[in-house]
Amino acid sequence: MSVSWRSDSLCMTLLEVTKGQEPRDYRLTIRIPTSLHQAIKRTAVEDKRSVSDWIVVTLQAVIAEREERAVRDRERPSKRR
Repeated sequence: MSVSWRSDSLCMTLLEVTKGQEPRDYRLTIRIPTSLHQAIKRTAVEDKRSVSDWIVVTLQAVIAEREERAVRDRERPSKRR
């Protein structure tokens, strides 16, 4: 895995790295504020993860939570007046 940083953006290059069930074979580049960049780096260190691992794990958790909420909402009986 290759990770490079610029002061104004988060640039991740993930090349055929397999962690979990799927290979990480897609590159994502985003621009973020410096304060967010620093917070992500700090949080990743606290969690004893690489920055890219922390981002992937966090995004997967958010997506899973959203999907679970959508399932619960569909299973709830609708309340009609």
